[in-house]
Amino acid sequence: MIGAKRYLAAILISVAACGTSLAQKDPAYGTEDDLAFAGKLWQALEEARLLGEQGVYSTPHEGRNPHGAFLDTFTAAVPIDNQVHEVIIQRNYAGNQINRRAVADNPESWLHAVSVMLKRPGYSDKTKDWYWVQYGADGSVLKDEKNIPQAGAVAVGKSKGCIACHIMAPGGDMVFNHNRFSMPR
Repeated sequence: MIGAKRYLAAILISVAACGTSLAQKDPAYGTEDDLAFAGKLWQALEEARLLGEQGVYSTPHEGRNPHGAFLDTFTAAVPIDNQVHEVIIQRNYAGNQINRRAVADNPESWLHAVSVMLKRPGYSDKTKDWYWVQYGADGSVLKDEKNIPQAGAVAVGKSKGCIACHIMAPGGDMVFNHNRFSMPR
């Protein structure tokens, strides 16, 4: 009888430990909610003329993997669901014989992908409330090597991916091109 009680206690401890580890598991990404929000975000960016056929462009600058040989990076604020969100938009250009002049003259022909970081208060402590999405040039959400849509807390807790790289940004705000989000407002 005592052995059975110890066995039952060990099982209960194991179940409790599993429940704890599940509760601490990194959030999923590429979920239906992530994809629905990505759709709203793309629409808001097009309406604000930040992307799409009527989108504004800035001067391309040299990039590096995984984003592309040349980038076009800018920040803005966009309304989604009656809340204004800060966004960082990066057009990623790639191709054979690419150069700055070619991208500036005809950016659409070199556009490989669009990376967006959106500040979403209360979203995730692990991402410092950043929501990520990687779009194709047509606005479709791209998928990673495991066929998971790259929207949400992309690759949180992994050694590679958006968050693994951006956690190293100076200023503790996950942003490389400025430290605006690390400063108190």
